[in-house]
Amino acid sequence: CGEMALPVLEEEAVVQTDELVTLRLQEVMELLRRDLLFSSLVQWLKGEQNLLKAWFELSRYHYPFLDEHAVLRRIDGIARDIWMELNPNLTVFEQVRVFNHIFYKKHGFRGAGTATPLADHFMIHRVLADGIGHSLSLGILYMEIARRVDISLSGVILPVHFVLAHMGENRGASANSEGPEPLFYVDVSHGGRVFSTREIQTVLEAAQMPAKPQYFQPCTKTDLILNLLRTLAAAHQTEGNTRFSLGLEALAGDLTQHSF
Repeated sequence: CGEMALPVLEEEAVVQTDELVTLRLQEVMELLRRDLLFSSLVQWLKGEQNLLKAWFELSRYHYPFLDEHAVLRRIDGIARDIWMELNPNLTVFEQVRVFNHIFYKKHGFRGAGTATPLADHFMIHRVLADGIGHSLSLGILYMEIARRVDISLSGVILPVHFVLAHMGENRGASANSEGPEPLFYVDVSHGGRVFSTREIQTVLEAAQMPAKPQYFQPCTKTDLILNLLRTLAAAHQTEGNTRFSLGLEALAGDLTQHSF
């Protein structure tokens, strides 16, 4: 069993003095961790699809000794700070304004703001510690904390960007998609700025890109995690970590097969 073999290999890698043997041990351990990640994500696909759980497992693939309880305590603490400032008389727009103040001003989160994201911008504990994240990782964190304080948000995958949508109640169909039009969107990379469907249309028109329905509607949790895997693979490739990049691309391909 790979999970049982890993501690033995880790101990051997620490005491090993032969560089070639150490390198080989590291390669074997990475393959075992990737297999464990694949197994956990396949189970995730079949279960309740908790986004934080999938994100944590992906981060632990890179940082094997990551403390899940510490991560959850930190997230629950942020949610508690926000919950204390909310009241049932606020509109959803006012709730998001309060959320943004605590999330961005008090806790200092911000978008990475670079065209070339770093792999650490996708790691759950690094985002929590440094306050900096790619739109995907920051979006998952924002969305999951919002869920804890009863603000319903969903992810929307745009070309080279990720935003959140609040669907509201009894919304009519959108002219750009097959489903109901979101009440508003939230740009997590820019201070939680609230914007409308029209802004997405304007951006797509300026880039001469077609207004595909998926650019306006919430994605599935499966699509979100697959997008996270592929975007992280690209970040690894940029950093020269080809082995990690190819491994994550292969993992995303295998999971795609299991998702149908």
